Amino acid sequence: MRPDIAIATLLLSSSILLLVAFIYIITRKNQITGIKIIAYLAILNCGYMFFTAGFVLSESPIAQIWFSHLQYLCIPYFGVMWFLLSVLQKRNRMRFKWWHIAIIMIIPAMSTISNFLYPATIEPTGTGIQLLFFQSHEVVTNSWIGGGYSGISFNKGIMYYTMMGYNTILAVMALANYYALYRKSARTAKKRALIFLLTCGLSLVMIFTAIIRDQTLSIDVSPFFSGMFSLVTFILLIKFELFDLIPLAYRQIFTESDFPILILDDGYAIIEANKVAKHFIEGRVNENEHLTLHSFEAFDPGVFVDLTNKFEHELTLNDHGEERIFFAQMTTLYNKKQAISGYTVYYQDITEHKNELRKMEIFAEYDDLTKIYNRRYFFQKALEYFDKAIEQKQTITVIMFDLDDFKSINDIYGHQAGDYVLQEATALISKELTDDYLFARYGGEEFIIFQKGKTIEEAKNTARVLCENVAKQVFVHNGRSMKTSASFGVAGSNKAITQSLDNYIKEADDALYMAKSLGKKQIYVFRENE
Repeated sequence: MRPDIAIATLLLSSSILLLVAFIYIITRKNQITGIKIIAYLAILNCGYMFFTAGFVLSESPIAQIWFSHLQYLCIPYFGVMWFLLSVLQKRNRMRFKWWHIAIIMIIPAMSTISNFLYPATIEPTGTGIQLLFFQSHEVVTNSWIGGGYSGISFNKGIMYYTMMGYNTILAVMALANYYALYRKSARTAKKRALIFLLTCGLSLVMIFTAIIRDQTLSIDVSPFFSGMFSLVTFILLIKFELFDLIPLAYRQIFTESDFPILILDDGYAIIEANKVAKHFIEGRVNENEHLTLHSFEAFDPGVFVDLTNKFEHELTLNDHGEERIFFAQMTTLYNKKQAISGYTVYYQDITEHKNELRKMEIFAEYDDLTKIYNRRYFFQKALEYFDKAIEQKQTITVIMFDLDDFKSINDIYGHQAGDYVLQEATALISKELTDDYLFARYGGEEFIIFQKGKTIEEAKNTARVLCENVAKQVFVHNGRSMKTSASFGVAGSNKAITQSLDNYIKEADDALYMAKSLGKKQIYVFRENE
């Protein structure tokens, strides 16, 4: 086979491979950073190789000039794509604003137009604006290719050098971006950035070699290198970010999950986020920065330490004035060699679950009618206070009281009225008690108050105030006025605690019985035998 035919065949087969890569990329739903740019690079290289193959196979100089025009539908935009890709990789952004792209495309577009203005004639003709890109051309015979292959070599014009100079600037900027990405990356991301850095450096070398020559080559080998760079970049993104980290997580459970899910590499850089996660972090982090798990500290302090040590974390957020609670959990992704490749992090909204738990806690701790502590929870807390009083050598007091003749209220006014009186009476008494008092419904219309660090005399004064307040209160229910009173029994320790809590409660209960037997609406204090 003739060498020129072999070169053209290789170019055509490579262009088909890049076309397959392009179709594969655009038909996937994944949002890997920079993957769309890789798709554009693939289709540009596909066209570049295809038109170069046409150039090689053409025997007419006019046909070769036209295929050269078609090549420059692709060539001016490679530098732009490499630069845009480096920016996306550095900032971990998914897209650009349209006017940013429009500005950066001005010189490549002018290069394409000026190239098409060059006349497709056998003899070099044209003046002025037609010769801005190429000044002239000549037919060159290469004896080493098939014993006499004839191609066209163009003498470069000012617009050609403008285009290549612009691509040089973009390549240098892309190189700087990849160097910055390399320095701040870790582990897998650092290796990936290094390969990008080297690939970008090789493309810069190709640009320099094109600038230093006055004429173009009759057989250009640059499509092979350009296509190779695109394939290497494509393989890097797919390998490190798709096949190594997202094989299972990026299936339907990832894309359609109701929970925010993030995929991190082994350096905790965020590789991908599902739609819910993007909405979740929107406005909470600077999306122009290279996002890592550390970035979440801006709105979720402690998340990095918790997840990297305990692999779970709880977060409370104010979402449009409503408090939402999330449970964050991190799992490790292992490769085939059981080495850590990355992590997945998901946030589960547990607000409703927490609210249900709070309701259960309230039900377990509080009396449903009066909204004060119930008897079971009172004993739980009172024992804690009692033990602390022993340890701290403090006194304790117990006040027991009930509403006098409460049964007559139920009999005369009804049980709904009785419930109303219980609610209002406990609310009235709660206002007089500070937070250091334990106040609970002991049973029926009987109540108990416990406090440590108070003397019996202080407890007696408290009981006197409560007794007076209840006696003078008028309870109005459904337009009917009711009055009641309360009897109080007081017990406790004036010095060191010498008996059990149950005994002190029994003494207060006995004192309450004495207050009832002495005529009600009064206070009786149980005197210790000292």
